[in-house]
Parts: sequence; structure tokens; C-alpha cells
Amino acid sequence: MPNLSLHLVYCILAIVSGLGLGCSAPGVGVWITAWVCLTPLLFIVKLEQSWAKTLLYGFLFGLAYNCIYWQWLLNLAPLDWLGYNDWQGPLLSWIALFIVAGHQALIIALFALFYRLIFSSRLLTLSDHHSMLGHLLHVLLVPLLWILIVNKLGNAHGLIGVPFSMLEYSQYKNLYFIQAADIIGGTGLSFVIVMVNTLVERIYMRIFVEDWKISTGGKERLREGSSPPIKSPRKNTKDPKDRYIAILKPAIPAAAFVLVALTSILVYGYCTLSAPIPPPTEAVTIVQPNINIEMYKTEKKYTIDELLAIEIGLSEKCPPGLCIWTEGALPIRLADSADIVKQLQNLSYSKNLSLIAGTVDSDNKSNVYNSAAAISGDGIISKDFYHKRYLVPFGEYTPAFVDCLPYSQIIRSLTNTPAGTGYACGNRASVLRLREAIIAPLICFEVIAPELAASSVQSGGELLVNINDLSWFHKSIVGEEMIACAIMRAIENRRYFVFAANTGPSAIISPMGNIDARLKQNIRGLLPGKISYIRERSFYTQWLRF
Repeated sequence: MPNLSLHLVYCILAIVSGLGLGCSAPGVGVWITAWVCLTPLLFIVKLEQSWAKTLLYGFLFGLAYNCIYWQWLLNLAPLDWLGYNDWQGPLLSWIALFIVAGHQALIIALFALFYRLIFSSRLLTLSDHHSMLGHLLHVLLVPLLWILIVNKLGNAHGLIGVPFSMLEYSQYKNLYFIQAADIIGGTGLSFVIVMVNTLVERIYMRIFVEDWKISTGGKERLREGSSPPIKSPRKNTKDPKDRYIAILKPAIPAAAFVLVALTSILVYGYCTLSAPIPPPTEAVTIVQPNINIEMYKTEKKYTIDELLAIEIGLSEKCPPGLCIWTEGALPIRLADSADIVKQLQNLSYSKNLSLIAGTVDSDNKSNVYNSAAAISGDGIISKDFYHKRYLVPFGEYTPAFVDCLPYSQIIRSLTNTPAGTGYACGNRASVLRLREAIIAPLICFEVIAPELAASSVQSGGELLVNINDLSWFHKSIVGEEMIACAIMRAIENRRYFVFAANTGPSAIISPMGNIDARLKQNIRGLLPGKISYIRERSFYTQWLRF
């Protein structure tokens, strides 16, 4: 019975701490929890003997965390534009949430398993919690393990990974801390956050376990992986001050290392933000048409001419400069639409606007791509179209394994795109060349992939532009989470970042991560601002290859 009670306590602790970590998500905004709420998982996994329970605790923690982070999937409903009724839409939304959150939870469960394997066994004897070197190894190797499993391997695109709920995005408003992303990237910041959690776990482990052992005069031995009692015996063997000095002494080098690392990052951030920078000089305007998903997909959907009239009507009010239309603004092949191309050229030429717009493209093999096109202010269309490289599973394509599942046609029906059966995947970091600058485009969820933004800048991009359509998720926090990703990409590459969303929010972000201009969600209008085209490359962009 005591073991069952302890197991229940650990399950509750894993769920509560996972929910706490989820509260650090952008849009929820309790960022401080990211620094401490991973600690309970590390603690209970370190004490647990059972491999099955280790997986369970990791899964429960990950499920709770990701259910908070991915809550916006519930806003997929209503799904009447897909032909589902009032109760089917919410049901499918809940199923989508638990599938995605469960997938991410399995990745965290895998991390817990490897953590238990490496640090709670005799594979790494130097990890003994009596050893100064052991503590130092913990605060270095645990974050490395997290990065490899959660950020990289588990969320690899080829494994249908979607690295959306990464820890670094929780700190998107902490500008002093995140400036170091231009050296170590968002992944490096995640490393630091896990490192702090690990140090807290090490210190608590010393106090909780070693204080109990010292207080019993060393007569009680803690078996590897076993749990001490919840309440410690009366502590009368040593003076409390001497006892706690003895307990915490092995952790001093690890604490000093973490403190120096954090201080260095904050000092770097302060110096970076304090340095004078020239003001932006180039005009840019985001056109936010606020056309919801029902207007695209159902019987009352707009025609291409109606969509074009809305976009052009708004764009005619733009000042001369760069004008950004969102993803899917022109859900047609421009090569088949000479009349529309003519209207776009007339708009660009008459208003002196260089235009970036989401559209559809295809190749000579009949592959259809979610694309971005560019028209310079002189009316010349860029020869190269950008083809989206990071497709959303089930939203833009259906993975091949689905055909082996029951009800595969129902699953395939969720991939409702202008391509009919899904898009093909782009294979290179194409840039859009305008007369005034080279644009590095990203489409929708590509903002979550640091390697895509960096490769586009390496290809010559002087401005990062993300066009997306968040109308699928109605009013939700997904826009704020994607803006957090955009801020990280802006700092990593030291580029202005234009984040243009169909239904909003839209934002213009500086290379330092400041939101210089913003337009709220569910507003039809224009977001004007100023940017600069930058050619210099950050350390992160210049030296890291993916």
C-alpha cells in the first residue's frame, strides 16, 4: 500500500508539474515556470526503480505540458467546412489535440527513459550524487540529452515531428536573456533552461536524500533508485548549519558554472540591447484581410475575384514600399491566370509597391506547391517561386502510413488543400529577388524551424518574411506562439522579421526581438511599419550548418 500511495503521488506530481510547465507557453505567459517545472520530473525519475513507471511519469508530464501548449487545436472546431456536424467537429478537435500531445508526450517519456538509464544506473559511475564532478556532469549532460531527444531526434521532420512546444519560446519577452540566440540559437537557450532545472533537482536531491541520511547517522542506506520517506526523521545528529554545508558542498562547482553561464548571457544581452543601432528606413505594410476559413471552404466561400478585390482594395491604401499579402491570398496558379497577373502588375506599378503574396505553383511533374511569389514595383514578376519546405502533417499532406490504417479516407479528408490530395514538399531555400532587396520567405509553420530560416538567410535573404493563414484555428493563442517563434528567428539571424497572418495577429519584429508594430487578431486592415534590409550575418547564421 505505501508503494501504491507513493506511485499515486508521483503521478500527480508529474501531471501538476507538466501543467505548470505548460503555463510558460506564449499566450499563457507564466514564463518563470519554465525554469523550475521540469525539476519534479527529473527528481521522480531519479528515484524510481521501475522502467515502466519511468515511462508513465514521463508520458503524463509530457501530455499535461503539451495539452496546455497545443490547446489551440481545440479551436479547429467548428469543422462544418469539412462536412462535419456540430458534435463531430469538437470531437475531432479533441482527438487531434490528444494525438499531437500524445506524440510529444512519447518523446518526453523517451527522454525520461534515457535519463533513468544513464544517470540512475551504473553506466556512469561519475554521476554519483556525492561527487562534485558528478553534479557538474549532470548539469551538462541532462540538457544535452533533452536537446538531442526532444528538440532534434524526436521532432525531426522525417519522423512527423513538429518542434512547436520548445522551451526557448517561453522566454520570448525576456529580451536580455534571448539575445544570445544569435550565437547559440534558440536550442542553446533551451539547453540553459534545462541546465537550471537540473541544478535545482541536484540541490533538492541533496537536501531531500542526503539530509535524511545524515540525520539518521548514516545508518539508513538509500538503495539505488529507491525512495526515502516523505517525512525525514528528527534531525539531531549535527548542527543544522554544518549539516547543510556538508550537504550542499558537492553541488558548489555545478552551481558556480550555471551562475557564470547565466550571468554571461544576461551581460551579453544587456550590452547588445544597449548598443546604438541605425533606425529602419524602408517602408513595409502587411495586408491583413481577416478572411476566415468558412469563407474559403464552404458553400458561402469567396470567389477568386472577390478575394482579389479585398486584397487590392486594402493594398491601394498602402504607402510606396514593400507590401505583404498572406498565405493563400491567391489560391491559384498565376501561370494560368493572365488577367490576375495583369491586375497585380498594374497595382505594383501604379502604387510603386513591391508585392509578396501567397499562391499555388506546380512543376512539370504535376506536383503542386504551397508557394510565395514576388512582383517588384516596376511590375516584374520574380522568376523563382518559393515552395514551402516544411509541410504540416494531415493539414497539407497525408503521411503514407495512413493508407494502412482503418478509415484512411476519413483521415485523408482532413487534408483539404487547393491541390486536392495535399501539397508536394519544396526542396531548396529559394529567395525572392526584388529590385530593392532579397527576401527570405517562410510559409506558416516554417517559422518553428530554425534551420529553414538560417538556410534562407545563408542563400542571401536580407529580410525574413513569414506569410501564414491561422484562420483554421479561429480565435486562439496559436498566433502568439508563432510570434514567439518569429522573435527567436529574428534574433538568431539578426534580421527584421515580418509576420503576416490572414486573420492576425500580424507583427513587424526588429533584429533585437522587439515588436515594433502589431495588428490584433480578427481585424481587417493594414499594418504599416519600417524595416531595414541587412546583409551582415550573425555568428549563428554564418557558422552553423544544418
